[in-house]
Amino acid sequence: MASVLKKINHNAVLVEDNGVEKIAIGKGIGFRAVPHRRFDMECAEKIFVRDVEEESNRFTRIQGNNSHVLKQFI
Repeated sequence: MASVLKKINHNAVLVEDNGVEKIAIGKGIGFRAVPHRRFDMECAEKIFVRDVEEESNRFTRIQGNNSHVLKQFI
């Protein structure tokens, strides 16, 4: 189970899942998100994970069939 690191807005949350930072995006998922509380990843419509190979400020979508890149905005 993941835990909330930071609420970005009502539709995006920064979470830690097994030591890996991820950005979860979905309608209203950040509304009740509180730092250091558990977060259910099944609620997210899209999940982005940081590109470890490049050590950059880019997040890559790991869920779904299309590969999208999200620039870090936190």
